[in-house]
Amino acid sequence: MASKVIVFNKEINLPISTDNKEKILSYLREVYPDIYEKLSKIGDFEIVFEDDTAIIIRKDAILG
Repeated sequence: MASKVIVFNKEINLPISTDNKEKILSYLREVYPDIYEKLSKIGDFEIVFEDDTAIIIRKDAILG
């Protein structure tokens, strides 16, 4: 369960721990609309979980 999310080199504490990707995106959309807008423009990203952290990564960065 993630208690924080890292996106665009910014660490954001989540209000509740979750492993639900949609809840994380919903929180970003409501509280950080500028970050959510950037993600929407990228379009192709993945949320991966590592310990208590969710990390949002561009898929083209994964493929190199």
